[in-house]
Amino acid sequence: MILPDEGREQSQRMRAEVAAAEARLLAELSEEQRARFRDLPTRVALTAQRGTVND
Repeated sequence: MILPDEGREQSQRMRAEVAAAEARLLAELSEEQRARFRDLPTRVALTAQRGTVND
């Protein structure tokens, strides 16, 4: 997919905003909560690979 300059800039701004929000959230969490948060994408991917019960 090819993004025009405006779309690319908007995408970069959104990524920066998400990264900043993640940093603020991580600063508020305990070490255990941070570890669980960092593991979340892996758990989501594994769940998606397995599918749902109704699949």
